[in-house]
Amino acid sequence: MVTLKQLRAFSAVAQAASFTRAAERLHLSQSAVSLLVRDLEHQVDARLIERGRQVVLTPMGEAFLRSAVKVLEDVDLALENLQALRSARRRVLRLAVGHLLAATLLPRAVAAFTARRPELDVQIVDCPVEQVAPRVLGGEVDAGIGSIDADPRQPDLQVDLLFRDSIHLASAPALGPLGGAQAGGRGAVPWRRLAGEPLVQANPASRLWTRLHDELAPQRLRLQPRHVVAMYSTGIAMARNGLGRLLAPGFCAREPAMAELHFQPLVRPVVRWDVSVVRRRRAEPLPELEALLEAVRSAAA
Repeated sequence: MVTLKQLRAFSAVAQAASFTRAAERLHLSQSAVSLLVRDLEHQVDARLIERGRQVVLTPMGEAFLRSAVKVLEDVDLALENLQALRSARRRVLRLAVGHLLAATLLPRAVAAFTARRPELDVQIVDCPVEQVAPRVLGGEVDAGIGSIDADPRQPDLQVDLLFRDSIHLASAPALGPLGGAQAGGRGAVPWRRLAGEPLVQANPASRLWTRLHDELAPQRLRLQPRHVVAMYSTGIAMARNGLGRLLAPGFCAREPAMAELHFQPLVRPVVRWDVSVVRRRRAEPLPELEALLEAVRSAAA
């Protein structure tokens, strides 16, 4: 059976008039090219090349070359068309994601998802969580993910719960867990126990902290952080270096980059840290997006 390798070797030798130059062009050894051409001649039962001081095609070789070149051009064109079709089918999903999710759970979930769905290109647009909904509304992204509350002033947006978590306390080994060392640092901590502790609060503009204030008020508890920073990446770095105890959601405990921190749930009261997905209400349903969101839920479970 004649192979494409044989046809390419024969065509290269004919065009270069040299086995040596043909081997260089094909990135093969000269002996490999010579063997491919010899096998081709055996398959077609005809001498195609006169070997000597110069490489010259026989009359049958010249006739066969025209057909071989046409076959190779058709194959190359078919491969180019297939690649173009694959590229056209490649679906791009753009997600606006709050800084904390973008620095923790989401890249891991996206990596696992795209490994199973290589035809999808998921682009993460990280931004302050307050900008997630405006970016969705403006059509910059297909959807947004973050700790987003439904806003009745935006009827064109649909906000749905993606998964539910609660506020935890993350402490470096240098500070140690609060009252739960014997439980491996996983023991629950009442909010009242945080009095006098060096707390780190990130993104103070988030509505989450307003809701926290409202839930602590009936017990006359007040959040008094020692450090207030804009970015969660800063808060995480401060916690890892023992500068304070970070208020963060429990899903961060499963991130390898935060494995050295002790995570303890804060209770009495338990304050939810809901993560939602926001979409344009009239947007066309995207099955790929729904599959990705399910992968994020599984990663957070």
